[in-house]
Amino acid sequence: MDLDGTLFYPKKRFQFISRQNVQFLKWAASQGHHLVFVTSRNRAFVQRVIEKIGLSIDIVSRNGSEVYYRNEIIHKTYLDPKQIKVVFEDIIQRHQRTMLSIDADSVSNLVYSKGKNWYLNIIYRLYYWFQGVYREPFLIDNDVFVDKLNAHGDDLQRLLIYFGLSKKSKKLSHDESERLSKAFPDLSILWIHNIIEVSPKSVSKANGLRLILEKERIHEDDVFVVGDSGNDIPLFESFQHSFVMAQAHPRIKKYAKNVIKRVYQLKPFIEKASND
Repeated sequence: MDLDGTLFYPKKRFQFISRQNVQFLKWAASQGHHLVFVTSRNRAFVQRVIEKIGLSIDIVSRNGSEVYYRNEIIHKTYLDPKQIKVVFEDIIQRHQRTMLSIDADSVSNLVYSKGKNWYLNIIYRLYYWFQGVYREPFLIDNDVFVDKLNAHGDDLQRLLIYFGLSKKSKKLSHDESERLSKAFPDLSILWIHNIIEVSPKSVSKANGLRLILEKERIHEDDVFVVGDSGNDIPLFESFQHSFVMAQAHPRIKKYAKNVIKRVYQLKPFIEKASND
């Protein structure tokens, strides 16, 4: 299952997950089901969530760039920094107002902005303060960002492109994701509401999850997946028991077979499948 917008919905600022969702996870584990978090978050953040729940849960992090099975890393994929630099230059030339960030082994949430960095720094600090337990460290530094692409980018895992929070920005993000997909067919370009996510072509939540299924010898027909955004579409397309959150965008909903309002509403579906 996905975290943001899915297991974290509705968002609980100080406890990560609702009581009903935690009870569902503990019920699923007690029934012998194998739990996997498939998320764009990094492993350190997800580990905090797992410790809060108190269960053994495998991790597909950064949308499949990293896969952890029984607390051991079994897969890691990197981007070509030269290729990402081309994407970066394409975006900043086409858009006067935009932000980008990169995630790598050595740094997370390294932000580049064409705007006023002092102002952006204040906005970011306020935004992350209101995130409560969901906040993560970040660095806004254009020079460090460019240096990472030019000379020290051999550990890049993900590029994010931001266009703002308005409805107009959301449409722009969607349109640009389609343009980039055509311009860079050897990269994975995913639309996530107001954000575009760029990853290696082979990277997806579905591919990462399959590595764990192989280890556990679990058949794909016995897998239930649930998510809410564009990076969850590979899951919906790959597994027949697919569930999308009711608040997801209509463009995302069409890929899943079922719609639920809360993750714990999976329980009767799993019980029915177990009894059939």
